[in-house]
Amino acid sequence: MIDVSGNYGGYVYYAESMPQLFTPGEANVHGFRMLNSELIQDLSQYQETEWWFSDFQARLDGVIGSQELYSSSLPITPTEIANSYGQVYTKPVALLSDASTYSAGDLFTCAMQDDDAAIIYGIDPKTGAGGATIINYSALEQHPIGLFSSLPLGIDFSFSFSQAIRFGHHKGQLIEDYGCSADVDVSPTPEDLTSGYQSMFAKVYEGLANQAVTKSSFQFADDSAGDYQITLSNSNPELNLLVKNTERIKLSVARYWWEPMEVEATYYTWAYGEEAKPFTLPIPTSPIDANSSVVRVEGQDAGGAPLWNFKREIIFNDTP
Repeated sequence: MIDVSGNYGGYVYYAESMPQLFTPGEANVHGFRMLNSELIQDLSQYQETEWWFSDFQARLDGVIGSQELYSSSLPITPTEIANSYGQVYTKPVALLSDASTYSAGDLFTCAMQDDDAAIIYGIDPKTGAGGATIINYSALEQHPIGLFSSLPLGIDFSFSFSQAIRFGHHKGQLIEDYGCSADVDVSPTPEDLTSGYQSMFAKVYEGLANQAVTKSSFQFADDSAGDYQITLSNSNPELNLLVKNTERIKLSVARYWWEPMEVEATYYTWAYGEEAKPFTLPIPTSPIDANSSVVRVEGQDAGGAPLWNFKREIIFNDTP
């Protein structure tokens, strides 16, 4: 169980990079859009403030002078960063949220829901509805024309700057002002207020226990199971796996953790039933660097839907 109730947010990168740890396929990221207003277009043109808009400039240019209310959307977190480590937990996940789950807490909760990585249990019907990036008013004082004067007594405040757009089951919907609706209502009872919320947590635990457990799995057949770095022989690099209920394995390769992965090969395992099937996965040596590469291994069903995945850095050793 992941408890983000009372979590008022943090960094977008972290909120969008954590779902990969619980997602059998590739984790998605939100798109962000900006208001196509005269002020935004004005601010984007001045040297003192244009750095806020560097990533969005082309999209703002695309709607300038038009009737479009917003720019087209743009991800803040690169997909490669949001999938840099792969899945580490394959069992059911319950996520507990409330109305004070806000900002990056909103993003994380919605991403876990839309990636099918967790069931959302709500102390309140929705999260806090703060799905946007923010800037401080004081930053606007850098504007060269002086449209914004300093507030008295050093007062400052932050406000929404770009809106997050959901993906997956709620594609195109906003988080800002709407939040993430819980899948299961676990509103506290009066008795919870005096019992440390025992009945509320009992509902979450009961729901978690009744969630379907995947019958598809893998494990390493040697001692490298928990290592993010594995050393293999350069002459015959291969990973020995034990695979259950997995039709095939897709192998992708990159030079670094955060680089785009290229599909190298697909291997059929035809592993069905309760008994794990041994499978030897050949690992190609890197055409870029003969010493190492990063591999992503994804188990799939017959239709190509992801069942599990892992990523490892492979160090090639000349020793046989």
